Amino acid sequence: MRSNETYLHRSASPARPASKPATFKWLLLAQIAVADLVLWFFPGLAIDSFGSFPGVGELRTGVLGLFFSMLFILAMMNSVVSIDRFERLGVRTALAGFLALGSLAFVAGATVSLALASCAAVGLALLLRFRKASCRLGRYPAMLAGLLLAVVALDIVSVSPDGVSLPVAALALALPLVGVAGAFAKRLSHGRSPFSTGDGAHLQDALLLKGMSAPAVRRLMTVLGAFFGVLAVAAALFGVPDALLSTVLAALFVLSVLL
Repeated sequence: MRSNETYLHRSASPARPASKPATFKWLLLAQIAVADLVLWFFPGLAIDSFGSFPGVGELRTGVLGLFFSMLFILAMMNSVVSIDRFERLGVRTALAGFLALGSLAFVAGATVSLALASCAAVGLALLLRFRKASCRLGRYPAMLAGLLLAVVALDIVSVSPDGVSLPVAALALALPLVGVAGAFAKRLSHGRSPFSTGDGAHLQDALLLKGMSAPAVRRLMTVLGAFFGVLAVAAALFGVPDALLSTVLAALFVLSVLL
């Protein structure tokens, strides 16, 4: 499939052309540098545990905690950029994520994260309210939104690992996380670079290729984003086992790969 053909297929024009390989490499290096800088100043954001998995138990990260945190940040930054190619969808997805994380921050008692998530949510809500014609974040604001989502999620987990574990925070961001993880897996299975662009591997692109219209994709992903956010908050409040949440996330990942 040619670059951008997915978006033209259903009148979902991208906000910008797909990045050239050289440009994307520089962007990726810049993202890695930003993620490393954040983790350098805030080493407490390191992921200590992935939670519990059925038949395995708790998976600890050991000395690789900061490395996995960096991957988590990179995944969120790139997923929001990808989703933002759909008009209003990037803003809605980020808004749903900040609302869910703000609720989790309140449950966990993470005041800094609560303040960050609340301010970001208000800003995105105002953007949706006053920019009705074409409402996209743009590449760099989308990266910033993804960075903030990742940092807030990691901070909540570090403040209250028992009350809000990584699977709970990941469930609140399931849509962008599963989308980017599924795209990586699809590319690798076809012998392509996991960092390829414009190939229709992301979840929203796959839904278009299945015959859904761009407005229908926006509505579906908006509803799903809000649903997973509510589900994550409910899981934190009622103490749903990590093993069950990990199974749900694994099933969503498999589904995204098969689409």
